[in-house]
Order: sequence, then C-alpha cells, then structure tokens
Amino acid sequence: MVAKIIKHAVAHGLIIENAGVHDNVIRFLSPLVATEKQIHAGLDIFETAIKESLAEL
Repeated sequence: MVAKIIKHAVAHGLIIENAGVHDNVIRFLSPLVATEKQIHAGLDIFETAIKESLAEL
C-alpha cells in the first residue's frame, strides 16, 4: 500500500519517502520555506494518492 501511494505521489510531483522496519511508514518532509499554497497542493496530491490506492484494493 505504501509503495502504491508513493509511486502515485511522485508521478504527480510530490516527493515522499517510506520508512520504518517494514517500510510501512510514509514520511512527508516539507521544507520550512514552503508556502501555504504549496503545502495545500502537496496534501491534495497525497490525499488523491491515498484514495486511488485504496480504490485499487
């Protein structure tokens, strides 16, 4: 599931990474200089990635 979410997010311009012993953690590392608009855009991509990954189950 995590791999699907990350793959979709990266394809749409959001770079996130997996972590954890079992690669079941998603790290969302936002720069401190990101604007509110950029944060919302990234979260929209992240939300869509989660929804589309769940729909594939």
